Amino acid sequence: MTVYFQRKIFPTLSGGHLLGALCFILLIWLSYNSFSQSQTENFDIAGADSPLANAYLSLADSLSKAVQYDSAIYYYQKSAIIYKDEKKWEKYINCQNQIGWNLAIYLGEIQKAIELLNSTLKTGISKLGKDNLFVAKTCNNLGVAFYVSGSYDKALEYYKRSLAICLKKSKSSIIGEESNILKEVATIYNRMGLVYWKKSDYEMALEYYYLSLSIRIKNFGQVHLDVAVSYNNIGNVYIDIGDYDQALRFQRLSLSIRLKTYNQYHPEVAASYNNLGLIYAIKGDYYRALDYYQQALRIRLKTFGSQHPETAQSYNNIGIIYDEEGDYFTALEYHQQALRIRLKTLGSQHPETAQSYNNIGVVYDDIGDQEKATKYLQYSLSIKRKTLAADHPHIATTYNNLGLVYDAKQDYERSLDFFQQSLSIRLKALGEDHYRVAESYTNIGNVYVEKKAYSKALDYHNKALTIDVNVFGNYHPLVGIDYNSLAKLFLKQSQFRKTLNYYQSAMQSFVKGFEDNSIYVNPALPGIYQLKKGESMINSKLHLLEALEGKAEAFYGKWKKRDR
Repeated sequence: MTVYFQRKIFPTLSGGHLLGALCFILLIWLSYNSFSQSQTENFDIAGADSPLANAYLSLADSLSKAVQYDSAIYYYQKSAIIYKDEKKWEKYINCQNQIGWNLAIYLGEIQKAIELLNSTLKTGISKLGKDNLFVAKTCNNLGVAFYVSGSYDKALEYYKRSLAICLKKSKSSIIGEESNILKEVATIYNRMGLVYWKKSDYEMALEYYYLSLSIRIKNFGQVHLDVAVSYNNIGNVYIDIGDYDQALRFQRLSLSIRLKTYNQYHPEVAASYNNLGLIYAIKGDYYRALDYYQQALRIRLKTFGSQHPETAQSYNNIGIIYDEEGDYFTALEYHQQALRIRLKTLGSQHPETAQSYNNIGVVYDDIGDQEKATKYLQYSLSIKRKTLAADHPHIATTYNNLGLVYDAKQDYERSLDFFQQSLSIRLKALGEDHYRVAESYTNIGNVYVEKKAYSKALDYHNKALTIDVNVFGNYHPLVGIDYNSLAKLFLKQSQFRKTLNYYQSAMQSFVKGFEDNSIYVNPALPGIYQLKKGESMINSKLHLLEALEGKAEAFYGKWKKRDR
Protein backbone atom coordinates (compact mmCIF):
# COMPACT_ATOMS: atom_id res chain seq x y z
CA MET A 1 0.00 0.00 0.00
CA THR A 2 1.23 3.45 -0.79
CA VAL A 3 1.03 5.63 2.26
CA TYR A 4 0.78 9.39 1.72
CA PHE A 5 3.77 11.66 2.18
CA GLN A 6 4.77 10.36 5.61
CA ARG A 7 6.82 7.65 3.95
CA LYS A 8 9.14 10.30 2.61
CA ILE A 9 11.28 12.56 4.69
CA PHE A 10 9.66 15.86 3.97
CA PRO A 11 12.00 18.79 4.24
CA THR A 12 11.78 20.46 7.44
CA LEU A 13 10.19 23.78 7.14
CA SER A 14 12.84 26.15 6.02
CA GLY A 15 13.10 29.78 6.91
CA GLY A 16 12.40 29.21 10.44
CA HIS A 17 10.97 18.22 7.38
CA LEU A 18 7.89 17.97 8.73
CA LEU A 19 6.35 17.79 8.96
CA GLY A 20 9.35 14.90 8.09
CA ALA A 21 10.28 15.51 8.68
CA LEU A 22 9.62 16.45 7.95
CA CYS A 23 14.92 18.80 7.13
CA PHE A 24 16.63 19.66 8.92
CA ILE A 25 13.28 20.36 7.34
CA LEU A 26 14.71 21.30 6.58
CA LEU A 27 17.68 20.45 6.17
CA ILE A 28 17.06 17.59 8.53
CA TRP A 29 16.82 20.29 11.10
CA LEU A 30 13.59 22.12 11.18
CA SER A 31 14.57 25.31 9.56
CA TYR A 32 17.25 27.35 7.94
CA ASN A 33 16.47 30.55 9.78
CA SER A 34 15.47 28.95 13.05
CA PHE A 35 19.15 28.27 13.56
CA SER A 36 20.61 31.22 11.70
CA GLN A 37 23.66 32.47 13.54
CA SER A 38 25.59 35.56 12.67
CA GLN A 39 29.25 34.96 12.09
CA THR A 40 30.09 37.78 14.50
CA GLU A 41 28.62 37.42 17.98
CA ASN A 42 26.43 40.16 19.45
CA PHE A 43 28.61 40.37 22.55
CA ASP A 44 31.62 42.66 22.80
CA ILE A 45 34.92 40.82 22.73
CA ALA A 46 37.57 42.17 25.04
CA GLY A 47 41.22 42.55 24.18
CA ALA A 48 43.38 44.24 21.59
CA ASP A 49 43.15 43.08 18.00
CA SER A 50 45.51 40.48 16.61
CA PRO A 51 45.69 41.37 12.88
CA LEU A 52 46.61 37.92 11.58
CA ALA A 53 44.04 36.10 13.73
CA ASN A 54 41.39 38.65 12.78
CA ALA A 55 42.21 38.17 9.11
CA TYR A 56 41.87 34.39 9.47
CA LEU A 57 38.55 34.88 11.25
CA SER A 58 37.21 37.20 8.57
CA LEU A 59 38.26 34.76 5.85
CA ALA A 60 36.62 31.88 7.73
CA ASP A 61 33.36 33.82 7.97
CA SER A 62 33.42 34.50 4.22
CA LEU A 63 34.17 30.86 3.39
CA SER A 64 31.33 29.65 5.59
CA LYS A 65 28.90 31.98 3.84
CA ALA A 66 30.23 30.66 0.51
CA VAL A 67 29.36 27.07 1.59
CA GLN A 68 33.05 26.10 1.79
CA TYR A 69 32.68 24.69 5.28
CA ASP A 70 35.83 22.57 5.49
CA SER A 71 37.96 25.55 4.46
CA ALA A 72 36.07 27.79 6.89
CA ILE A 73 36.80 25.39 9.76
CA TYR A 74 40.49 25.33 8.80
CA TYR A 75 40.77 29.12 9.16
CA TYR A 76 38.65 29.24 12.31
CA GLN A 77 41.14 26.77 13.78
CA LYS A 78 44.13 28.88 12.71
CA SER A 79 42.63 31.99 14.32
CA ALA A 80 41.69 30.01 17.44
CA ILE A 81 45.29 28.82 17.89
CA ILE A 82 46.56 32.40 17.83
CA TYR A 83 43.88 33.66 20.21
CA LYS A 84 44.61 30.80 22.60
CA ASP A 85 48.35 31.51 22.57
CA GLU A 86 47.61 35.17 23.28
CA LYS A 87 45.14 34.17 26.03
CA LYS A 88 42.33 36.09 24.35
CA TRP A 89 39.82 33.64 25.70
CA GLU A 90 36.60 35.27 24.51
CA LYS A 91 37.88 35.36 20.92
CA TYR A 92 39.14 31.80 21.27
CA ILE A 93 35.75 30.61 22.55
CA ASN A 94 34.03 32.49 19.72
CA CYS A 95 36.14 30.64 17.11
CA GLN A 96 35.51 27.29 18.76
CA ASN A 97 31.78 28.01 18.75
CA GLN A 98 31.91 28.72 15.03
CA ILE A 99 33.78 25.48 14.36
CA GLY A 100 31.19 23.52 16.35
CA TRP A 101 28.39 25.29 14.50
CA ASN A 102 29.81 24.46 11.07
CA LEU A 103 30.42 20.84 12.05
CA ALA A 104 26.93 20.28 13.44
CA ILE A 105 24.74 22.34 11.12
CA TYR A 106 26.53 22.24 7.79
CA LEU A 107 28.72 19.12 7.73
CA GLY A 108 26.55 16.79 9.80
CA GLU A 109 29.50 15.76 12.01
CA ILE A 110 27.35 16.07 15.09
CA GLN A 111 29.25 13.91 17.57
CA LYS A 112 32.51 15.66 16.69
CA ALA A 113 30.76 19.00 17.22
CA ILE A 114 29.42 17.91 20.61
CA GLU A 115 32.88 16.77 21.75
CA LEU A 116 34.49 20.03 20.65
CA LEU A 117 31.81 22.21 22.22
CA ASN A 118 31.95 20.26 25.51
CA SER A 119 35.69 20.86 25.63
CA THR A 120 35.12 24.53 24.76
CA LEU A 121 32.57 24.82 27.55
CA LYS A 122 35.05 23.51 30.12
CA THR A 123 37.69 25.98 28.90
CA GLY A 124 35.20 28.83 28.94
CA ILE A 125 34.07 28.14 32.51
CA SER A 126 37.71 27.79 33.63
CA LYS A 127 38.99 30.95 31.94
CA LEU A 128 35.94 33.24 31.88
CA GLY A 129 33.68 32.00 34.67
CA LYS A 130 30.38 30.14 34.54
CA ASP A 131 28.29 33.29 34.01
CA ASN A 132 30.13 34.65 30.98
CA LEU A 133 28.05 35.37 27.89
CA PHE A 134 30.41 33.39 25.65
CA VAL A 135 29.90 30.42 27.93
CA ALA A 136 26.17 30.98 27.41
CA LYS A 137 26.74 30.92 23.64
CA THR A 138 28.61 27.62 23.91
CA CYS A 139 25.73 26.14 25.91
CA ASN A 140 23.36 27.47 23.26
CA ASN A 141 25.37 25.82 20.46
CA LEU A 142 25.53 22.55 22.38
CA GLY A 143 21.76 22.72 22.59
CA VAL A 144 21.59 23.07 18.81
CA ALA A 145 23.98 20.13 18.28
CA PHE A 146 21.96 17.89 20.58
CA TYR A 147 18.76 19.07 18.89
CA VAL A 148 20.12 18.13 15.47
CA SER A 149 21.15 14.72 16.81
CA GLY A 150 17.59 14.12 18.03
CA SER A 151 18.56 14.28 21.74
CA TYR A 152 15.83 16.76 22.60
CA ASP A 153 16.01 16.55 26.40
CA LYS A 154 19.77 17.22 26.32
CA ALA A 155 19.11 20.14 23.96
CA LEU A 156 16.65 21.63 26.46
CA GLU A 157 19.15 21.15 29.28
CA TYR A 158 21.79 23.26 27.53
CA TYR A 159 19.31 25.86 26.29
CA LYS A 160 18.13 26.36 29.87
CA ARG A 161 21.72 26.77 31.07
CA SER A 162 22.31 29.38 28.39
CA LEU A 163 19.04 31.13 29.22
CA ALA A 164 19.84 31.31 32.93
CA ILE A 165 23.18 33.03 32.23
CA CYS A 166 21.62 35.53 29.81
CA LEU A 167 18.75 36.42 32.14
CA LYS A 168 21.18 36.90 35.03
CA LYS A 169 23.48 39.11 32.95
CA SER A 170 20.57 41.18 31.61
CA LYS A 171 19.74 42.32 35.14
CA SER A 172 23.24 43.70 35.72
CA SER A 173 24.01 44.86 32.18
CA ILE A 174 25.08 48.37 31.32
CA ILE A 175 22.99 50.66 29.10
CA GLY A 176 23.13 49.45 25.52
CA GLU A 177 24.26 45.93 26.41
CA GLU A 178 20.84 44.76 27.61
CA SER A 179 19.35 44.93 24.11
CA ASN A 180 21.95 42.48 22.75
CA ILE A 181 21.40 40.11 25.64
CA LEU A 182 17.62 40.20 25.17
CA LYS A 183 18.15 39.36 21.48
CA GLU A 184 20.01 36.26 22.64
CA VAL A 185 17.22 35.45 25.10
CA ALA A 186 14.72 35.67 22.23
CA THR A 187 16.91 33.30 20.20
CA ILE A 188 17.02 30.78 23.06
CA TYR A 189 13.23 30.96 23.54
CA ASN A 190 12.86 30.36 19.81
CA ARG A 191 15.12 27.30 19.92
CA MET A 192 13.37 25.90 22.99
CA GLY A 193 10.15 26.27 21.03
CA LEU A 194 11.71 24.21 18.25
CA VAL A 195 12.52 21.40 20.68
CA TYR A 196 9.02 21.32 22.12
CA TRP A 197 7.64 21.35 18.57
CA LYS A 198 9.72 18.30 17.69
CA LYS A 199 8.49 16.62 20.88
CA SER A 200 4.91 17.37 19.75
CA ASP A 201 4.35 19.46 22.89
CA TYR A 202 2.59 22.14 20.88
CA GLU A 203 1.32 24.12 23.85
CA MET A 204 4.85 24.61 25.20
CA ALA A 205 6.19 25.26 21.71
CA LEU A 206 3.72 28.10 21.19
CA GLU A 207 4.44 29.48 24.65
CA TYR A 208 8.17 29.84 23.91
CA TYR A 209 7.64 31.04 20.36
CA TYR A 210 5.32 33.78 21.55
CA LEU A 211 7.82 34.78 24.27
CA SER A 212 10.47 35.10 21.57
CA LEU A 213 8.09 37.02 19.30
CA SER A 214 7.19 39.47 22.09
CA ILE A 215 10.85 40.34 22.75
CA ARG A 216 11.59 40.69 19.06
CA ILE A 217 8.64 43.00 18.36
CA LYS A 218 9.56 45.12 21.41
CA ASN A 219 13.20 45.39 20.31
CA PHE A 220 12.83 45.55 16.54
CA GLY A 221 9.26 46.55 15.71
CA GLN A 222 6.75 44.66 13.56
CA VAL A 223 8.78 44.60 10.36
CA HIS A 224 12.04 42.81 11.14
CA LEU A 225 13.61 39.60 9.92
CA ASP A 226 13.76 38.02 13.39
CA VAL A 227 10.04 38.73 13.73
CA ALA A 228 9.57 36.97 10.38
CA VAL A 229 11.38 33.91 11.78
CA SER A 230 9.05 33.86 14.80
CA TYR A 231 5.97 34.11 12.58
CA ASN A 232 7.38 31.30 10.47
CA ASN A 233 7.90 28.99 13.44
CA ILE A 234 4.52 29.73 14.98
CA GLY A 235 3.02 28.84 11.61
CA ASN A 236 4.85 25.52 11.71
CA VAL A 237 3.18 24.60 14.99
CA TYR A 238 -0.24 25.35 13.56
CA ILE A 239 0.55 23.00 10.68
CA ASP A 240 1.04 20.12 13.09
CA ILE A 241 -2.02 21.08 15.12
CA GLY A 242 -3.93 20.92 11.85
CA ASP A 243 -5.02 24.57 11.91
CA TYR A 244 -4.03 25.35 8.33
CA ASP A 245 -5.74 28.74 8.24
CA GLN A 246 -3.55 29.93 11.12
CA ALA A 247 -0.51 28.25 9.58
CA LEU A 248 -1.04 30.07 6.30
CA ARG A 249 -1.69 33.35 8.12
CA PHE A 250 1.62 33.25 9.99
CA GLN A 251 3.63 32.01 7.02
CA ARG A 252 2.19 34.82 4.91
CA LEU A 253 3.06 37.36 7.62
CA SER A 254 6.60 36.02 7.52
CA LEU A 255 6.70 36.22 3.72
CA SER A 256 5.33 39.76 3.76
CA ILE A 257 8.14 40.99 6.04
CA ARG A 258 10.76 39.27 3.93
CA LEU A 259 9.41 40.75 0.71
CA LYS A 260 9.43 44.24 2.30
CA THR A 261 12.95 43.80 3.63
CA TYR A 262 14.55 41.98 0.73
CA ASN A 263 14.03 41.86 -2.99
CA GLN A 264 11.88 39.08 -4.42
CA TYR A 265 14.91 36.92 -5.22
CA HIS A 266 16.30 36.64 -1.69
CA PRO A 267 16.95 33.18 -0.15
CA GLU A 268 14.65 33.88 2.79
CA VAL A 269 11.82 34.70 0.40
CA ALA A 270 12.51 31.31 -1.18
CA ALA A 271 12.35 29.75 2.28
CA SER A 272 8.88 31.24 2.82
CA TYR A 273 7.69 29.93 -0.54
CA ASN A 274 9.09 26.54 0.46
CA ASN A 275 7.10 26.55 3.70
CA LEU A 276 3.90 27.60 1.99
CA GLY A 277 4.46 24.75 -0.43
CA LEU A 278 4.85 22.35 2.46
CA ILE A 279 1.53 23.45 3.97
CA TYR A 280 -0.29 22.82 0.72
CA ALA A 281 1.52 19.47 0.30
CA ILE A 282 0.35 18.39 3.74
CA LYS A 283 -3.16 19.52 2.83
CA GLY A 284 -2.92 17.35 -0.28
CA ASP A 285 -3.18 20.38 -2.60
CA TYR A 286 -0.30 19.31 -4.83
CA TYR A 287 -1.01 21.89 -7.53
CA ARG A 288 -0.38 24.81 -5.19
CA ALA A 289 2.44 22.99 -3.39
CA LEU A 290 4.27 22.46 -6.68
CA ASP A 291 3.80 26.11 -7.66
CA TYR A 292 5.37 27.36 -4.41
CA TYR A 293 8.19 24.82 -4.57
CA GLN A 294 9.01 25.88 -8.12
CA GLN A 295 9.07 29.55 -7.08
CA ALA A 296 11.51 28.63 -4.31
CA LEU A 297 13.66 26.68 -6.78
CA ARG A 298 13.84 29.59 -9.24
CA ILE A 299 15.06 31.94 -6.52
CA ARG A 300 17.58 29.46 -5.17
CA LEU A 301 19.02 28.78 -8.60
CA LYS A 302 19.39 32.54 -9.11
CA THR A 303 20.90 33.30 -5.70
CA PHE A 304 22.78 30.11 -4.76
CA GLY A 305 23.39 28.50 -8.12
CA SER A 306 22.83 24.89 -9.11
CA GLN A 307 25.26 23.37 -6.58
CA HIS A 308 23.94 24.35 -3.14
CA PRO A 309 22.14 22.43 -0.34
CA GLU A 310 19.14 24.77 -0.47
CA THR A 311 18.77 24.17 -4.21
CA ALA A 312 18.95 20.44 -3.49
CA GLN A 313 16.16 20.84 -0.96
CA SER A 314 13.91 22.33 -3.63
CA TYR A 315 14.66 19.48 -6.04
CA ASN A 316 13.88 17.07 -3.21
CA ASN A 317 10.53 18.69 -2.43
CA ILE A 318 9.43 18.78 -6.05
CA GLY A 319 10.39 15.13 -6.38
CA ILE A 320 8.11 14.27 -3.47
CA ILE A 321 5.16 16.00 -5.14
CA TYR A 322 5.68 14.15 -8.42
CA ASP A 323 5.90 10.88 -6.52
CA GLU A 324 2.65 11.61 -4.70
CA GLU A 325 0.98 12.33 -8.05
CA GLY A 326 2.23 9.01 -9.45
CA ASP A 327 4.75 10.52 -11.89
CA TYR A 328 7.50 8.26 -10.61
CA PHE A 329 10.15 8.75 -13.27
CA THR A 330 9.98 12.54 -13.03
CA ALA A 331 10.16 12.19 -9.24
CA LEU A 332 13.26 10.01 -9.63
CA GLU A 333 14.96 12.65 -11.80
CA TYR A 334 14.43 15.34 -9.16
CA HIS A 335 15.58 13.14 -6.28
CA GLN A 336 18.68 12.05 -8.16
CA GLN A 337 19.53 15.67 -8.90
CA ALA A 338 19.15 16.50 -5.20
CA LEU A 339 21.40 13.55 -4.32
CA ARG A 340 24.14 14.64 -6.75
CA ILE A 341 24.19 18.13 -5.24
CA ARG A 342 24.22 16.86 -1.67
CA LEU A 343 27.05 14.41 -2.34
CA LYS A 344 29.09 17.25 -3.83
CA THR A 345 28.33 19.93 -1.23
CA LEU A 346 27.65 17.97 1.97
CA GLY A 347 29.44 14.67 1.42
CA SER A 348 28.33 11.06 1.61
CA GLN A 349 27.88 10.95 5.41
CA HIS A 350 25.35 13.72 5.97
CA PRO A 351 21.72 13.49 7.14
CA GLU A 352 20.48 15.33 4.04
CA THR A 353 22.31 12.88 1.79
CA ALA A 354 20.54 10.14 3.74
CA GLN A 355 17.28 11.96 3.03
CA SER A 356 17.89 11.69 -0.71
CA TYR A 357 18.76 7.99 -0.52
CA ASN A 358 15.56 7.46 1.50
CA ASN A 359 13.35 9.26 -1.01
CA ILE A 360 14.90 7.51 -4.02
CA GLY A 361 14.27 4.22 -2.25
CA VAL A 362 10.63 5.17 -1.76
CA VAL A 363 10.20 5.94 -5.47
CA TYR A 364 11.73 2.60 -6.48
CA ASP A 365 9.33 0.89 -4.08
CA ASP A 366 6.42 2.72 -5.74
CA ILE A 367 7.72 1.65 -9.17
CA GLY A 368 7.86 -1.94 -7.92
CA ASP A 369 11.63 -2.39 -7.92
CA GLN A 370 11.99 -3.63 -4.36
CA GLU A 371 15.65 -4.65 -4.75
CA LYS A 372 16.77 -1.12 -5.62
CA ALA A 373 14.42 0.26 -2.98
CA THR A 374 16.07 -1.90 -0.30
CA LYS A 375 19.56 -0.86 -1.44
CA TYR A 376 18.85 2.87 -1.24
CA LEU A 377 16.97 2.62 2.04
CA GLN A 378 19.84 0.66 3.60
CA TYR A 379 22.25 3.39 2.41
CA SER A 380 20.02 5.93 4.13
CA LEU A 381 19.77 3.93 7.35
CA SER A 382 23.54 3.41 7.52
CA ILE A 383 24.21 7.16 7.31
CA LYS A 384 21.53 8.02 9.84
CA ARG A 385 22.86 5.52 12.37
CA LYS A 386 26.26 7.20 12.13
CA THR A 387 25.05 10.79 12.29
CA LEU A 388 21.85 10.79 14.38
CA ALA A 389 20.75 9.57 17.79
CA ALA A 390 19.42 6.01 17.85
CA ASP A 391 15.89 7.21 18.63
CA HIS A 392 15.76 10.03 16.08
CA PRO A 393 12.43 10.23 14.19
CA HIS A 394 14.22 10.14 10.83
CA ILE A 395 15.63 6.73 11.62
CA ALA A 396 12.06 5.68 12.36
CA THR A 397 11.07 6.93 8.89
CA THR A 398 13.58 4.66 7.16
CA TYR A 399 12.58 1.68 9.33
CA ASN A 400 9.01 2.39 8.25
CA ASN A 401 9.96 2.49 4.58
CA LEU A 402 11.95 -0.75 4.82
CA GLY A 403 8.85 -2.28 6.36
CA LEU A 404 6.86 -1.21 3.32
CA VAL A 405 9.39 -2.79 0.98
CA TYR A 406 9.31 -6.12 2.80
CA ASP A 407 5.52 -5.89 2.88
CA ALA A 408 5.60 -5.63 -0.93
CA LYS A 409 7.88 -8.68 -0.97
CA GLN A 410 5.29 -10.49 1.19
CA ASP A 411 7.93 -11.04 3.88
CA TYR A 412 5.48 -10.11 6.60
CA GLU A 413 7.60 -11.05 9.62
CA ARG A 414 10.48 -8.77 8.59
CA SER A 415 7.99 -6.10 7.57
CA LEU A 416 6.29 -6.22 10.97
CA ASP A 417 9.65 -6.06 12.72
CA PHE A 418 10.64 -2.85 10.89
CA PHE A 419 7.21 -1.27 11.47
CA GLN A 420 7.39 -2.03 15.20
CA GLN A 421 10.90 -0.57 15.46
CA SER A 422 9.60 2.56 13.75
CA LEU A 423 6.58 2.74 16.06
CA SER A 424 8.74 2.35 19.18
CA ILE A 425 10.93 5.31 18.21
CA ARG A 426 7.98 7.48 17.20
CA LEU A 427 6.07 6.88 20.42
CA LYS A 428 9.17 7.84 22.40
CA ALA A 429 10.17 10.84 20.31
CA LEU A 430 6.82 12.23 19.14
CA GLY A 431 4.16 11.08 21.59
CA GLU A 432 0.99 9.03 21.21
CA ASP A 433 -1.06 11.58 19.26
CA HIS A 434 1.29 12.34 16.37
CA TYR A 435 0.31 11.53 12.79
CA ARG A 436 3.60 9.69 12.28
CA VAL A 437 2.47 7.30 14.99
CA ALA A 438 -0.80 6.91 13.09
CA GLU A 439 1.20 5.97 10.00
CA SER A 440 2.92 3.18 11.95
CA TYR A 441 -0.42 1.93 13.23
CA THR A 442 -1.79 1.89 9.66
CA ASN A 443 1.13 -0.11 8.32
CA ILE A 444 1.11 -2.61 11.18
CA GLY A 445 -2.63 -3.01 10.64
CA ASN A 446 -2.04 -3.77 6.95
CA VAL A 447 0.42 -6.53 7.83
CA TYR A 448 -2.07 -8.10 10.21
CA VAL A 449 -4.66 -8.02 7.41
CA GLU A 450 -2.28 -10.05 5.22
CA LYS A 451 -1.65 -12.44 8.13
CA LYS A 452 -5.45 -12.77 8.52
CA ALA A 453 -5.24 -11.50 12.11
CA TYR A 454 -8.28 -9.32 11.47
CA SER A 455 -9.07 -8.38 15.06
CA LYS A 456 -5.56 -7.00 15.59
CA ALA A 457 -5.71 -5.24 12.23
CA LEU A 458 -9.01 -3.54 13.15
CA ASP A 459 -7.55 -2.30 16.44
CA TYR A 460 -4.50 -0.71 14.74
CA HIS A 461 -6.52 0.86 11.91
CA ASN A 462 -9.00 2.39 14.34
CA LYS A 463 -6.13 3.89 16.35
CA ALA A 464 -4.70 5.42 13.18
CA LEU A 465 -8.06 6.85 12.10
CA THR A 466 -8.68 8.42 15.51
CA ILE A 467 -5.32 10.19 15.50
CA ASP A 468 -5.56 11.43 11.91
CA VAL A 469 -9.11 12.78 12.25
CA ASN A 470 -8.10 14.61 15.45
CA VAL A 471 -5.05 16.12 13.75
CA PHE A 472 -6.34 16.86 10.25
CA GLY A 473 -10.13 16.79 10.28
CA ASN A 474 -12.11 14.65 7.83
CA TYR A 475 -11.04 16.24 4.51
CA HIS A 476 -7.46 15.01 4.20
CA PRO A 477 -5.75 12.28 2.17
CA LEU A 478 -4.36 10.53 5.26
CA VAL A 479 -7.85 10.21 6.69
CA GLY A 480 -9.08 8.87 3.35
CA ILE A 481 -6.27 6.32 3.36
CA ASP A 482 -7.33 5.21 6.84
CA TYR A 483 -10.89 4.67 5.59
CA ASN A 484 -9.56 2.79 2.55
CA SER A 485 -7.54 0.53 4.84
CA LEU A 486 -10.60 -0.26 6.97
CA ALA A 487 -12.63 -0.91 3.82
CA LYS A 488 -10.04 -3.40 2.55
CA LEU A 489 -10.00 -5.11 5.94
CA PHE A 490 -13.75 -5.77 5.76
CA LEU A 491 -13.54 -6.67 2.06
CA LYS A 492 -11.10 -9.45 2.98
CA GLN A 493 -13.77 -10.78 5.32
CA SER A 494 -16.57 -10.44 2.70
CA GLN A 495 -18.36 -7.90 4.91
CA PHE A 496 -19.48 -5.93 1.90
CA ARG A 497 -21.81 -3.43 3.55
CA LYS A 498 -19.09 -2.22 5.94
CA THR A 499 -16.63 -2.18 3.07
CA LEU A 500 -18.88 0.09 1.01
CA ASN A 501 -19.53 2.43 3.93
CA TYR A 502 -15.82 2.90 4.59
CA TYR A 503 -15.04 3.49 0.91
CA GLN A 504 -17.83 6.08 0.86
CA SER A 505 -16.22 7.83 3.84
CA ALA A 506 -12.86 7.67 2.07
CA MET A 507 -14.25 9.48 -0.97
CA GLN A 508 -15.59 12.22 1.28
CA SER A 509 -12.04 12.67 2.60
CA PHE A 510 -10.53 12.80 -0.90
CA VAL A 511 -13.08 15.07 -2.64
CA LYS A 512 -13.79 18.52 -1.29
CA GLY A 513 -17.51 19.21 -0.92
CA PHE A 514 -18.60 15.60 -1.49
CA GLU A 515 -20.78 14.68 1.49
CA ASP A 516 -23.25 12.08 0.21
CA ASN A 517 -23.43 9.07 2.55
CA SER A 518 -25.29 6.87 0.08
CA ILE A 519 -23.07 4.02 -1.13
CA TYR A 520 -24.88 4.27 -4.49
CA VAL A 521 -23.61 7.81 -5.14
CA ASN A 522 -20.11 8.72 -6.32
CA PRO A 523 -18.57 12.16 -6.86
CA ALA A 524 -19.55 13.70 -10.20
CA LEU A 525 -15.95 13.83 -11.36
CA PRO A 526 -16.30 16.09 -14.45
CA GLY A 527 -18.10 18.69 -12.34
CA ILE A 528 -15.82 18.65 -9.31
CA TYR A 529 -12.44 18.09 -10.88
CA GLN A 530 -11.52 21.79 -10.62
CA LEU A 531 -12.51 24.42 -8.09
CA LYS A 532 -10.65 27.16 -9.92
CA LYS A 533 -8.49 27.10 -13.00
CA GLY A 534 -5.80 24.50 -12.37
CA GLU A 535 -6.85 23.89 -8.75
CA SER A 536 -8.00 20.36 -8.09
CA MET A 537 -10.72 19.56 -5.54
CA ILE A 538 -9.32 16.03 -5.25
CA ASN A 539 -6.49 15.85 -2.74
CA SER A 540 -5.32 12.37 -3.80
CA LYS A 541 -6.39 11.11 -7.22
CA LEU A 542 -4.63 7.75 -6.85
CA HIS A 543 -6.31 6.94 -3.57
CA LEU A 544 -9.68 8.16 -4.83
CA LEU A 545 -9.29 5.75 -7.74
CA GLU A 546 -8.47 3.01 -5.22
CA ALA A 547 -11.71 3.78 -3.35
CA LEU A 548 -13.78 3.70 -6.55
CA GLU A 549 -12.21 0.40 -7.63
CA GLY A 550 -12.78 -0.98 -4.13
CA LYS A 551 -16.43 -0.03 -4.24
CA ALA A 552 -16.82 -1.77 -7.59
CA GLU A 553 -15.23 -4.93 -6.18
CA ALA A 554 -17.43 -4.80 -3.09
CA PHE A 555 -20.61 -4.36 -5.14
CA TYR A 556 -19.59 -7.30 -7.33
CA GLY A 557 -18.93 -9.42 -4.25
CA LYS A 558 -22.23 -8.34 -2.72
CA TRP A 559 -24.06 -9.25 -5.96
CA LYS A 560 -22.37 -12.67 -6.18
CA LYS A 561 -23.20 -13.43 -2.57
CA ARG A 562 -26.86 -12.50 -3.09
CA ASP A 563 -27.00 -14.40 -6.41
CA ARG A 564 -26.02 -17.59 -4.67
